[in-house]
Amino acid sequence: AQALQGGANLALVGKPGLGKSVTLAHLASTLARQEDTTGALSGITPYLVHAADILPIRPNQAALEALIEAISANVSALTLPRLPHFIRSTFNDGSALLLLDGLDELPPEQVDQVVGLLAGLLDAYPQARIVAAVSPEYLGGLTRLGFQVVSPAAWDEQDKLNFINKWSELWSSFIAREKDRQRIDV
Repeated sequence: AQALQGGANLALVGKPGLGKSVTLAHLASTLARQEDTTGALSGITPYLVHAADILPIRPNQAALEALIEAISANVSALTLPRLPHFIRSTFNDGSALLLLDGLDELPPEQVDQVVGLLAGLLDAYPQARIVAAVSPEYLGGLTRLGFQVVSPAAWDEQDKLNFINKWSELWSSFIAREKDRQRIDV
């Protein structure tokens, strides 16, 4: 949220396992809950989409229509009739934030297809904001579109040790204890 305050689109770069997907999900959750930490992003509607869900892109398909199809695939039947209008309105009024996960999981030719779609989206909706998770080995031309490259801070050894210790405590307190209760003597 802090890196987005200035209005830039971001290429979230990192090796697999660094936390790019978790970062995007956390940002989507924070924005959806309208937490105080969102600052200038208050009122922004996040759309968390996996890049593979956008593919294949049909020839001459409008960028927003491809995005609407990808988002619509994961909503309830009650929400579906109103969703396309809602998505269009948030892109029209500049309150949309596309959180695009999984570009780092696609081969370069598919990354190029999705980046082409993002270019079309930004041409049609210049106020739209995008954060895309990408591989450090292939950015697919995002920097040519004006994306700023950022990376989540990696954990050091002490962070990892603290996490493992906390996980072990919670596991012992909740999971292991529950399994003991379910155990039946034979």
